[in-house]
Amino acid sequence: MDEYERLDEDQQKVVNLLLASRGPTYREKICFKIATKSFMTALEDIDGNQIESGDDFTPVCLDRFDLDEERKHGFYRKFIEDLANWRLQTIWDYKIFISDLLPISTSSEGDYSGFENIVTLSSFIPRDFLELCKDMVFYAYPNLLIEPKREKLDPISPNLQNTVIKIHADNLFENLNRIMDEEERPLPRTRSENARRLIESWGKIFKRILTGSKRKEKRTVSEFQIRDASKLNIRVLNALSDCTKTRTLRVPLTKRNPQIKRNIPSDRYELHRLLCARFGLSLARRWPKEVDAEWLNELIGSEDPAKVIDELTKYFIKEENFPPKQPALFDYGEKT
Repeated sequence: MDEYERLDEDQQKVVNLLLASRGPTYREKICFKIATKSFMTALEDIDGNQIESGDDFTPVCLDRFDLDEERKHGFYRKFIEDLANWRLQTIWDYKIFISDLLPISTSSEGDYSGFENIVTLSSFIPRDFLELCKDMVFYAYPNLLIEPKREKLDPISPNLQNTVIKIHADNLFENLNRIMDEEERPLPRTRSENARRLIESWGKIFKRILTGSKRKEKRTVSEFQIRDASKLNIRVLNALSDCTKTRTLRVPLTKRNPQIKRNIPSDRYELHRLLCARFGLSLARRWPKEVDAEWLNELIGSEDPAKVIDELTKYFIKEENFPPKQPALFDYGEKT
């Protein structure tokens, strides 16, 4: 079963009833293979019993490689490089390495080409990397499957790579149009429109921060942390949920210590790195921006979102607010 997370919670619990069966009825006769996003999966059955890793199921991480720092970029890069080379050389029988097939451009401005960049753009998701590479090959060689086998594959030009990358970035963003068309009263906007506003707003904010940065190295903010997430209203919660389900936002799985001790960990979201190509962002990363829940409520509810975007951008760029302070314990009425 693929895309298990598309089932609603009750449907997942029915399937989990089979996984949790410890009798001979299913356990010894049927093997289930289920592909899912781990953070969107229910881990109990319809009777409320928990299913447990190692007893009821064996997890195999194939979808996300950012579970911890050791498995992060280096581990994922080697895994995806070996997989791509195996497909090229064993399945397609072309003696070329993926790093040679996807050369990087000599021009860095607005360029996302090259094997290393495409690894980053895939956001630790193998299927996104493979889909990008597959389409690049078929754009470069449109008759590859119907013509006699070629002697070799020549490197794909950076210009064509960038074309495919931007098409994929636009397609990912357009997934927001497929969100159920349910109006959220009292606002005359649909959930789809709220989700688009959320992503477009952060794209504009991150671009302005990048453009206004005085740092020598161009590094992009692509994550945000929400303080006081319990204060988010239902419209913002729905927008965050919808963006996560459409993969335009990701929930980072890697635990990250605060940059400054007074900054406590918060609910964190990250743009899918492929959207960097849509908004013209750098692939080099900076520390996430912290934002209060009330700002997001205002952003989604405002009749003038451009004004909120301007205010947020100014707030983030101010030196004294980088990173913004977290209230001390006594601000919450607690004793230190």
